[in-house]
Amino acid sequence: MPLAPYFWAAIPATVFKRDKDVRRRVLLAVACIGIFWVGGPVRSEENCQLKEITSLDIQTDEVGRVYLPASIAGQPENLLLSTESAYSALAARAVKALDLRQVLSGLYNIADHSFVRAQYESVASLQLGSLTNSQFKFLVIPDEGIPLRAAGVLSFGVFGDYDVELDFAHGKLNLFLPHHCRGQVVYWTHGIAARVPIATYKNGMITAPVTLDGRQLTAILAIDGSDNRMSLQYARSVFGNDYIDAGLKPLGSTQSSPYSFPFKSLSLGGLAVSSRTIALYDAPTNTGIVNPSPALNIGEPTLREIHIYISHNEGYLYATAADAH
Repeated sequence: MPLAPYFWAAIPATVFKRDKDVRRRVLLAVACIGIFWVGGPVRSEENCQLKEITSLDIQTDEVGRVYLPASIAGQPENLLLSTESAYSALAARAVKALDLRQVLSGLYNIADHSFVRAQYESVASLQLGSLTNSQFKFLVIPDEGIPLRAAGVLSFGVFGDYDVELDFAHGKLNLFLPHHCRGQVVYWTHGIAARVPIATYKNGMITAPVTLDGRQLTAILAIDGSDNRMSLQYARSVFGNDYIDAGLKPLGSTQSSPYSFPFKSLSLGGLAVSSRTIALYDAPTNTGIVNPSPALNIGEPTLREIHIYISHNEGYLYATAADAH
């Protein structure tokens, strides 16, 4: 569910064709009533000043998973941020604790790689910073896989109507109106920023081109706190068996344990990072549920080194070093 659907789009176009004054009156009425999210995107003046909507604190746990503070049905909770799920969901224990009503729903894949399914859904008020939705739909999923400190999962896709700034170094996720002068978004430094084309998907997954040991690859930006990882088969197909096998180091003692590989260079739009060690798994790492995803994930260790601004409207990501000012 996007944060700010524009309800006037549902009014038949024939009405607007018959009477332009009707359209003006309808739009004015909608503006007076307000849109679904209080404080949600309304078109700003065409100038170059960024307009921040809200700022959220990013919390991480010992394995790098990312949590955002939220208020659900008036109660303070944490939600696990996910770029793998197209749907936001609550653990069954949270639905019971919050005394929310459940209704029968369709079956949804929450995360393809673990085949979690939801048969029920629940509606509750959701507040993220200054954004409020009184009728936000959550799927209801089993407790397994949801850390105790989280009430459920928040799909990164709910931020699709906004520009998103990710500042892991300072623990902040900031949302901005998407209407601004093209390319003029990096406000935290006067230095040069990398500008990288991105593709976005319904579940919030973002892919971008990266350069790894001189090879141009497409990578998932695992904003939900995953580690740097790649399919071992894919690594061998790109770099060759001899190159990969020469640097493999096992990360565990079982046959299914991943390996690590110390790549020499990794850059995003020319911005070099030092976290170049990537876990190689002897199985595909395709976990996207909307589109087939690349076999390379750039995760929390690398993202902590950079300061990111995502402009969905432009189709670009802007990045600097985390300490740029």
